[in-house]
Amino acid sequence: VVLISLDTTRFDHFGSNGKSDILTPHFDALAQTGVRFEKAYAPIAVTGPSHYSLLSGQGPWSHGLLLNGRPLPDGAQMAAERFSELGYRTGAFVSAPVLDGGLGFNRGFDVYDDHFDWIVGFSDTFWGRIWAGLQRRQDPHHVLERRAQRTMDKALDWLQSARETQSPFFVWVHLFDPHGPYQPPPPWDTQYYDGGDPYDP
Repeated sequence: VVLISLDTTRFDHFGSNGKSDILTPHFDALAQTGVRFEKAYAPIAVTGPSHYSLLSGQGPWSHGLLLNGRPLPDGAQMAAERFSELGYRTGAFVSAPVLDGGLGFNRGFDVYDDHFDWIVGFSDTFWGRIWAGLQRRQDPHHVLERRAQRTMDKALDWLQSARETQSPFFVWVHLFDPHGPYQPPPPWDTQYYDGGDPYDP
């Protein structure tokens, strides 16, 4: 079982959903072979609470989590916990610190990869905090994230090892790149974006 979530991504901005001027061939192929829901809505426009709803099956009106950075409430069983009980290998690879495993998102996962530094643990060191401060001063709009390529590389490595064991698996991959500020790598930095407001491409 593979779950891929993308932050701030519009349903109507995929070729498979009628957006012919945007090229999304991989998602279009997935839509043709996978299960596609045309009326699926995020229960809340906040990353952490929305993903908690996705992974627990409870809406924010039930679990009460409304803000990012808050520990997950106890009580609701997470999807990974249930898959683990059924003998599945479980792995998660996330791209934004609002889904930090320490908040409880790691419940039930054998592997929960939420490392955003090139050197694991660097941001927790004195020099890491100095570096982060300098980055914020240079670019006040900077959003800490791990780019999709790095997250996917980690997830694919894990997926390969999971397949080799021939055990059933559940993997969750979260990608944050569509979230503002919009700073895509070439060639997409000019293909769909005029260079104006990075929060309104």
